[in-house]
Amino acid sequence: MLRLYPAFFAFLLTSALIPTGSQSQARRSSFEPDTFEFGEGHAYMGSDSVKWDDGRLVVRKRVADMKGKGEFQETVEHLSPPREAWERFWARVDAMGVWKWKADYSSSRSSMPDGESWSLNLKYDTKQVKSKGYNGVPEAYGGFRDAVYDLLKDARQHKSESKDAPKGPGN
Repeated sequence: MLRLYPAFFAFLLTSALIPTGSQSQARRSSFEPDTFEFGEGHAYMGSDSVKWDDGRLVVRKRVADMKGKGEFQETVEHLSPPREAWERFWARVDAMGVWKWKADYSSSRSSMPDGESWSLNLKYDTKQVKSKGYNGVPEAYGGFRDAVYDLLKDARQHKSESKDAPKGPGN
């Protein structure tokens, strides 16, 4: 136990001497989220969801079969947005005040079975928000939704450019 004391004291002293901003920068070298779960949809029409899983965004789209069979067609896509796309996304999230959203935006019409719902669980560094709604949204919802779909668009473009990039000798 006495041998651990000098090492522990050195750790505490080092931690105290490193400026707080440097600790945060050292901890956060990536613009990737800790948690990213966003979904929206309609019970009868379908839904879209985006989830951060194993270093990629997993995008699921469920579309109702309008031929009366009551089935859904589902597509799944895995995307890796480039750093610049994440930078733009986080700047927009900060500017819209998404981190301050209330937990629930359900409207008085929430008892109606035919409506639209959405949910968000977002965590990045020290910021986190969990919010949801049924037939109701916060004021900046449309802007946030656009930011999500722009992030996905940037990731698709990056994926396409990576695929089309010329390969060097021996590749």
